[in-house]
Amino acid sequence: MNFNSIWSQFNWVIDKMKEGMCFFEGYIPGIGQDDLLFSLSELIRRTRIQSFKSSVWSNDISEAEREKEYTPSQYVELFHTNKIVLLGFYYELETDIVVINQKLMFEKTKAATALEIICYREPILGSNNPKEAVRSAIREFQHLNHLFKGNALFIGPDTLSYPTSSTEYPNEWLRIE
Repeated sequence: MNFNSIWSQFNWVIDKMKEGMCFFEGYIPGIGQDDLLFSLSELIRRTRIQSFKSSVWSNDISEAEREKEYTPSQYVELFHTNKIVLLGFYYELETDIVVINQKLMFEKTKAATALEIICYREPILGSNNPKEAVRSAIREFQHLNHLFKGNALFIGPDTLSYPTSSTEYPNEWLRIE
């Protein structure tokens, strides 16, 4: 779907962020699990700042283990062994329009590993052209869908209702790939 088609159905996002919505989201209900570390490493090479500190640990992990410094490969291994139940990756990416602040949340579901992409509002609203900043963010969502071999890509509001597959999703989500 091209950006003009997307924008005609998603232009409300800027007004909602001005009214207080903290972020908008991308969602990939299923990613390829061949090599999560390789895809994350490719992403790390492109970013200005990155952190795995927003990961959610299992209850079996001690506070001391949570506070240790880990490499990206160790974080991925901890996720694969269920010591991390939600792998969080915050990053900043400089585009020609805006520095995007995003958080990726990888979560194992019954069917697959899903990827939630959170795009924070401050850089979007602080840019000279918020519409073009949203376009840059959506391009990044599309890049992530390809990088992580996603089965579909949706965009939507800050919500707790998510697509459950490439064909089943709540009305507030727009499938763009």
